[in-house]
Amino acid sequence: MDMRALEISRQEIEQISALFDIQNGESGVSGELARIAGRYRERLAGLFAEQTKGLLSKKRREELPRGLTESIGSYLADIFERRLDEESVENRIAVIYSLMDAGLNLEEVCSIFSSLFKAVTEAILSEEYGKEKSAQLCTLLNRIQLLELSIVARGFEHEESNRYRRLAQTYRTVLDAMHDGMVVINADTDKIVEVNRRIENMTGLSREELLGSEVFILHPPEFRKIVTRTLAEAKERDFGLIPEIYLLNSKNDEYIPVEDTYSQYRLDEERFIVKVVRDITDRLSSQKKLSRLNRLYRVLSAVNEQIIRTTSKAELYQNICRIIVEEGGFKFAWIAELKNESEVEPVAYSDTSYFYENIKEALEVSGKSDISEVVKQLKRDGYRKCRECISNGSGEEKLTIPIWHDREKIGIPLHSGAEIRAIMKIYTIEADFFGDEEIRLFKEIADDISYAVTTLEHKERVEFLTNFDLLTRLPNRHLFKARLDMAVQSANYKKEVFAAVLVDIDQMRYINDSYGFGFGDKLVMKVARELKTLIRPQDELARFGSDEFSILFFDIKNREQIVELVKEISAISQHPVQIDGAEIYMSISIGVALFPKDSHLPDEIIAAAEAALERAKKQGGNCYVFYSEEMNSEVQSKIRLQNELFKAYENSEFELYYQPQISSGSKKITGAEALIRWNHPERGLVSPGEFIPILEESSLIERVGAWIIEEACRQIKRWSENGINIPISIAINISAKQISRDSSFFEKLLDTVKNSGIDPSLLHLEITESVIMESLPQMERGLALLKEHGILSAIDDFGTGYSSLSYLKRLPVYALKIDRSFISGLPENGEDAAIVDAIIAMAKRLEKETIAEGVESGEQLKFLEQHGCDTIQGYLFAKPMSSGDFEEFFKKYKV
Repeated sequence: MDMRALEISRQEIEQISALFDIQNGESGVSGELARIAGRYRERLAGLFAEQTKGLLSKKRREELPRGLTESIGSYLADIFERRLDEESVENRIAVIYSLMDAGLNLEEVCSIFSSLFKAVTEAILSEEYGKEKSAQLCTLLNRIQLLELSIVARGFEHEESNRYRRLAQTYRTVLDAMHDGMVVINADTDKIVEVNRRIENMTGLSREELLGSEVFILHPPEFRKIVTRTLAEAKERDFGLIPEIYLLNSKNDEYIPVEDTYSQYRLDEERFIVKVVRDITDRLSSQKKLSRLNRLYRVLSAVNEQIIRTTSKAELYQNICRIIVEEGGFKFAWIAELKNESEVEPVAYSDTSYFYENIKEALEVSGKSDISEVVKQLKRDGYRKCRECISNGSGEEKLTIPIWHDREKIGIPLHSGAEIRAIMKIYTIEADFFGDEEIRLFKEIADDISYAVTTLEHKERVEFLTNFDLLTRLPNRHLFKARLDMAVQSANYKKEVFAAVLVDIDQMRYINDSYGFGFGDKLVMKVARELKTLIRPQDELARFGSDEFSILFFDIKNREQIVELVKEISAISQHPVQIDGAEIYMSISIGVALFPKDSHLPDEIIAAAEAALERAKKQGGNCYVFYSEEMNSEVQSKIRLQNELFKAYENSEFELYYQPQISSGSKKITGAEALIRWNHPERGLVSPGEFIPILEESSLIERVGAWIIEEACRQIKRWSENGINIPISIAINISAKQISRDSSFFEKLLDTVKNSGIDPSLLHLEITESVIMESLPQMERGLALLKEHGILSAIDDFGTGYSSLSYLKRLPVYALKIDRSFISGLPENGEDAAIVDAIIAMAKRLEKETIAEGVESGEQLKFLEQHGCDTIQGYLFAKPMSSGDFEEFFKKYKV
């Protein structure tokens, strides 16, 4: 504090110090002044004690700002080089507090104390001195005491000012440290009166630029109405909220999404609005990301649902594109298959309502006028990406395409096994859509699709092998019969006539023997192509056998019409055929049956056409024959054979032969198939192919089937009781008629096995695909029941019937038995090799074993071993043999 401001002389300072010395028991001035001052102090102390009594209670002391007494004491000590005791300082502060609480300022406080001191000193000095001298001393003492009190008061004012300055600095520091923006608005003018640093950073405007401006400067102009409305709400209700609005950064013209909160408060007579501005960029980004992920999870769920339901690859691709657009909210999705490393073919797409705009943009970019050109551009784009991802491995270029993406689209490879078969490309409406989590989900979606495509391709291949001929790509016998069934139903309903025609290439065996099977296959393919050109769109053509074709000619008006059609077929053989440089003449035989003239039943129509064909061949071939009643003699022959079969059963003429099954790995005997043989009293052993079809058509099949089960169990028991250790399984064949005609077939089979006393695991069943599919629910339940009791089952003649892979996966079978028709062409026939390889690979994926029947050469065995077939059966190891011969074979067999 500047002493000159109070006009205090050096002498006066010394006099004040003398007073402090007196208080501390020291003497620094004349004795007279000290004595007078001492009396003054005594008198004044009593006065101060009376004046300050109760002013500074314990509670009031606790309310004093921390360190105030000490700070003022230090302040006085710096001036006078003496320290007042703490109680004296507190007493003076108490006086100042009481006067200031009463509303007095510092000048008024000094005036009051001047009058007080004057009265006290006059009373003291008049007792000791005359008026003149007492007046001088009084003036001096008054000025000393007033100075002391003024210094205390100004020290108090100084400390209070510092305290408020520190509070203001703390307020500014806290305000600027806030993560949210803070704006204080005058509620009457809507102008900004205070902001924090965060608002400066968010708006790009300085504090000086913001103060005094209307609050609307913070937002883009289009938000003025909502800000005005919310301000009014805050003024009326003390609170307002805008969950999402944009703040304008004037520096870079950027819009920042924010949440605005408005709160009103009053200070004295003024009203203010505090506006808290929270940046919600990260929140919105998180919400968008969560929304994107939820959409992708919906896509994943819907894709998996489609995988379960869809039965064809083309349908799956199209549905996936649709799901991606509809469920995922994407702009456009398409899938293209890689035909080879130089061709990409789009096979499916789906789009939103934006599609045509996108096409328009693409047209503008490409400069083309045809949408097909845009598709070609997409093909090139997809292929270019493929080529960018091609890597060189093992000396050969192989496609190793990872997931790739940019800001608005993503390309995903779809695999079939280890091979990339297609690319899925997806365009998004949002930029920067594809983060790590999104890509992970897309990879999961792609993996599911790839697995489904692989499964469908296997299924489609197996279904194709089941229903179509690989050589000619025509429907096979199985599919032809199914279509014949439908044709009969339709013709019955519409009262129409159709013809069933069988076409056979004469002397095919001679051609194969003379020119080779490859030549024969080419001849068959050539005939197939010729026949395709002759049939009408409504007709059906199939390969019925190795050298035989079947045709259904519909909408036949009269016999002359079918004769003309048949003559056109016969004309195929009127010219020589050129194959591999060789020229041959061939002939064909044709058998014709008419519906409904020759029969109303599908099987009988086929039988009639076969009888007519057989008659044509007996006539020397190269002709056509219509079925007639006289051909019934052949049917009568079948009836006679059926009667003989009944006698054979009664006379116990049936016998089981056993053909060993060998492990391809260890070469040990692991099982045997029990095969029925007929010992005819006159004809000897009758070929199974001659009597088994007749047996299955008759009611005798149930009794003979039961006998086979019983005899197999008895034989296993006999070997065990006779001490012959043959610890292998015996497989028996089950007919469809056995199952379809007896709902408790499986329970009876179990009873037979239990009653025989054998280990159930020594008996296996072999059931054809067609049998399984004819009564699937019963088969599924029955095979599960047998498996539960240790009896395993295999699917026989696999590849020649029809079965869905989904059913195959569900069925409790342990093995697939590959039909001998596929084995016979190994390894030379590429189609047979591909089929066998596919069946073995599929079985391994389904964790099932494979058994190959009809293996007759070392080359076939080698092929099967190389491709992982588990069990081998065929003449290469042994023919079917009687139980006695099998015992000897088993004893002598060595690996």
